Amino acid sequence: MLATNDITPRTALLLSTLLLGACATSTTVPIIEDNIIADGFDFPVEPGEMDGWTEPPEAAEEWDPSSYLVHRSDGIHAAIDFMREDGSSAEGYEIWAIADGTVVDLVYDVEVYPDQSDGRDEEWGNIMLIQHDYIDADGNQQRVWSQYAHCATIEVELYEQVSRNQRIGLVGLTDGVEGQVMWSEHLHFETRISNLSADAWPSSIGLRTDAAVEEHYTHPLELIRANRPR
Repeated sequence: MLATNDITPRTALLLSTLLLGACATSTTVPIIEDNIIADGFDFPVEPGEMDGWTEPPEAAEEWDPSSYLVHRSDGIHAAIDFMREDGSSAEGYEIWAIADGTVVDLVYDVEVYPDQSDGRDEEWGNIMLIQHDYIDADGNQQRVWSQYAHCATIEVELYEQVSRNQRIGLVGLTDGVEGQVMWSEHLHFETRISNLSADAWPSSIGLRTDAAVEEHYTHPLELIRANRPR
């Protein structure tokens, strides 16, 4: 079981501010210890069974950069890319929170949100990170973080509590991402078991092997399918 204490989202925000004041660059985010307990996980696109969306292939098929743990020129891809099954652009499709939780980090695209951007949107566009706490099939309390990148919009606020299947934004390439991705607009989606910042990328934080990546990330579809709403 996870230990709990009296840290609230407001306290976590204050701690985060102090930590960032001491260190200009942070690769982690504060942990919300009193987070809402999720009642299960759903998919971030078309809640249910991903109707109309294609499931990325296994990482062994390295020709497809959407695969989980595929090795690319920029490092290991610790995500899956949700794409439209018919090959069309996913731009404008709704993004849904996969479970109840709390928004713990946001990266705003400088072109879409010039007044909120802090310069962290390098080739990612808008990014959202949500902390989820849940009870697994064995009755143990667990914690994961879901990350949503290449978003056209951000429709939540930092430390807002969200619900499973709540719309949190729209898919769409923005700013530095546009023109650099060689396939249709898609949702880049990660699930993590460490409190890494929203814009953390495995190679940028020294994770260069599958084993090292899997100390901090987990397969998104396996996590969701093992913890569907009861």
